[in-house]
Amino acid sequence: MMEKSDQIVDYAYPCMMAEKALADLHKRVLENNFDASIEAGLLAISELRIAVASLKVMKEKYIG
Repeated sequence: MMEKSDQIVDYAYPCMMAEKALADLHKRVLENNFDASIEAGLLAISELRIAVASLKVMKEKYIG
């Protein structure tokens, strides 16, 4: 069993998902599908919030 301090904090996956959502946002804008582009933008924001939270955990874990 992993100790709490041994758990891996993944910031990369949310970053990749945010990047994918931003690419989708751009694609939808080019298609004049603004509702879908707004949804993609909101998804990107959500994923980035997760990534930033992960970085804060990593900072606390490794730097203190």
